[in-house]
Amino acid sequence: MMNNTQFQNQWMMNPNMMGGNMMGGNMMGYGMMGTPITKQSDVITTINKIESILDQVSTSYHKGDKYTAFSQATSSYLENYEYIESAVSAKDPKQMEKIELLLRVDLRNLIQTNQSVENVDAKIDSIKAELEKVKSLF
Repeated sequence: MMNNTQFQNQWMMNPNMMGGNMMGGNMMGYGMMGTPITKQSDVITTINKIESILDQVSTSYHKGDKYTAFSQATSSYLENYEYIESAVSAKDPKQMEKIELLLRVDLRNLIQTNQSVENVDAKIDSIKAELEKVKSLF
């Protein structure tokens, strides 16, 4: 079952998993799961954390640990970006959607389909560039 891509996608993106914190992260100490982060400094802190996780994704992928890289990429979205989406959307809805797709779909797809390290790193670099644009909005 774990080798079934459809099962993995559904399992990793199941919104009900968030309540149980199945991804192992800690929402940076913010209240209940699902509480949006809206304070400007907290948004910037969360973006910095996402960038750090993306560095970890690259390191894991370089080491050939695709499972960990995929888990980290998922965490960057589910446990971090998802909580600042409303704040980003309030400033630039198109940018919010662009980054969401880069994190949730594009990066994870590259990892799942065993793309080259160079392709994964290029995607990470493009995500970081888009996150920098968001930082300038706050």
